[in-house]
Amino acid sequence: MLYPKAFLVLFVILSSLFGCKSPSQMTAKEIGCNTRDVEIIDSEFKRNGSMTAWCARCGDRLYQCMTNPRRDRIECRRVDVGPPCE
Repeated sequence: MLYPKAFLVLFVILSSLFGCKSPSQMTAKEIGCNTRDVEIIDSEFKRNGSMTAWCARCGDRLYQCMTNPRRDRIECRRVDVGPPCE
């Protein structure tokens, strides 16, 4: 039988291995940019606490990205500066 502390450690390890992708990681993969070059910017989405939509910058390009709650699909499109990415 696993002790509660051992179970918690196992849960944290497994969670980090499966499906806990950050918006930066997902954006980088979708747009072909290096993760360290992706900046998640302040936007209406971020201010409203959205976990499935965000705005990101890579170099001089701005993107609006969306994912489903399971984070197994993502779509990013280039946008101009302005709502909601401002």
